[in-house]
Amino acid sequence: MQTLLAICILAAMRVFVPACAWSDTFVRTADAFARAAVAEPLPGPDGRPDAILTAATLVLWAKHESTFKPGAAGDSGASTGIMQVSHAYAAALLHRPVEDVRAELLNPETAAPIWLAVARESFRVCKHHPYPERLAQLAYGPDCDHRLDLARSRNKETRALLATAFGQ
Repeated sequence: MQTLLAICILAAMRVFVPACAWSDTFVRTADAFARAAVAEPLPGPDGRPDAILTAATLVLWAKHESTFKPGAAGDSGASTGIMQVSHAYAAALLHRPVEDVRAELLNPETAAPIWLAVARESFRVCKHHPYPERLAQLAYGPDCDHRLDLARSRNKETRALLATAFGQ
């Protein structure tokens, strides 16, 4: 399943960003996303782990946050890497040094599991919200009651990607 998932992820990445200076990293990124999605799937709307939905979610968030650029930086340097995770927040959540987490966020192979840990925390904190809003805390930071439109929008895009690229 992981190999097929990586192929689907790579196809979606190439559709979203057909040409860029860092396209030589796409195969490695697709493999990393597939590996993380299979190893640590997020819950689907029914509460069961869903590797395919997790893969599609990783693709959509990376597309929006960095256009799949592993070395991307944002939030005045407070967030880096393909998933644009806040170093300080992820380090606190994982109980690890900020500089270690910052370095790992620049590598898609370690950034995907970190992002999934942050996403799981958002699911936990936002459990009182409907499923499409449970990544609102990930999008905003402190709570679930901001950036609800962003969370809903990305959930809708993920569903569309599942229907087209992943055949779900």
